[in-house]
Amino acid sequence: MEATRVSAVILAGVAGACVGVASTAVLRGARAEWRPTGAAPMTAAGWAAVSLLGGTASVAVLAWWCACLSSIDVGSRRLPNVLTAAGAIVIGVHAAVLDRFPAMLVGAAGLFGCYLVVHVVMPRAFGAGDVKLAWPLGGVAAMAGIDAWAVAALAAPLLTGVAGVIVAACGRRRARVPHGPAMCLSTLLALAA
Repeated sequence: MEATRVSAVILAGVAGACVGVASTAVLRGARAEWRPTGAAPMTAAGWAAVSLLGGTASVAVLAWWCACLSSIDVGSRRLPNVLTAAGAIVIGVHAAVLDRFPAMLVGAAGLFGCYLVVHVVMPRAFGAGDVKLAWPLGGVAAMAGIDAWAVAALAAPLLTGVAGVIVAACGRRRARVPHGPAMCLSTLLALAA
């Protein structure tokens, strides 16, 4: 029974990620830089409605949101405030509905604090968008437990490091690797595990 539930959660996450990439491509169109449109509030409202249902549906919407943020970060090296803020609000509401708000708050503040310290000491390591994204992702990982939070927190820099080594090995030594996709992927992997 547990294996079936894990498979369903992973399948929902993959489906949500595919929808996220497709919807971001549509939102972006031919423009070089993504600009918030009326779809952002609809995204937040849709996520709120689905996340209150819980379970597989909320994981799919989380994956969709992560895919939107990741594709925008790869394309423009930006994490839009409207999407990071919407995520923080929805995850807070979701945590309150599930009676997990204290865990969410501690996890969000912990990861946000870690990223903020690194950003202040070494601004080129993490951008301000990464610091803002740490709040909702830290919160959602903490709702799954301290182990999931630790995996999400530690795996993100490792994934970005691996991506940087691969990019450098391909001859692009000066290329900057966005960190947002690794943050999103590590959180989704932590939740799946």
